Amino acid sequence: YQMDALPPDVRTIAYDRRGHGRSTQTGGGYDYDTLADDLAAVMHGLGLRDATLVAHSMGAGEVARYLSRHGAGRVARTVLVAPTTPCSRQRPGETGGWSEAFFAHGIAAMRADRPRYYASLAPAVLGAEASPEMLQWALALALQTSLRAAVECMRAQFETDFTGEMGAFSMPTLIVHGSADMSQPVERSGRATAQAIPGSRLEIYEGAAHSPFLSQPDRFTRDLLAFMHSDADARAAA
Repeated sequence: YQMDALPPDVRTIAYDRRGHGRSTQTGGGYDYDTLADDLAAVMHGLGLRDATLVAHSMGAGEVARYLSRHGAGRVARTVLVAPTTPCSRQRPGETGGWSEAFFAHGIAAMRADRPRYYASLAPAVLGAEASPEMLQWALALALQTSLRAAVECMRAQFETDFTGEMGAFSMPTLIVHGSADMSQPVERSGRATAQAIPGSRLEIYEGAAHSPFLSQPDRFTRDLLAFMHSDADARAAA
């Protein structure tokens, strides 16, 4: 929706993560190092500079690893939407986050009946007000991913703690999170990410679930453009 709504002078590029959509369904490479290297290959191959990286959910970890592994030379600003950073898993002494049992259940459910498992998650991802057609479309997109990619990406997300890499976000950063996100609760993810990135800005979308760019696309597009323009004006003034 944003690629259609942004003005023509804003060059927008989207790519499918390996194993997803129209990308090659490789047998491996679903660790964050390789996924970050894939992003670097896109950035380098297209000669991108002064880029705004917009990342959703697990993508926030890919951006964090890209910045810590490849540097911020090509990146002007970042937008993290419903991020899974700093850490998705439940750490010792904490009550929030994914438990080992939750992770194991998700893997078993995908291997047993992936369409049913994804359908059960759809309200938490898209929100209770999503149309049946939107749910069907999102499910069809999700099922383009190979089972291996789905399992291994879930494993990478569960096992990786980005707390020590959050300092790599040295550029202006906007964080957008829904107040009704049951997949990644805002207090544990969006707010914790904002606290870990000095100078970042957190926008909470009241009532939104895990995909505010779908449930409130007009507001998200406005916020994205305003953030890009405000930062560009500040850089020009400096």
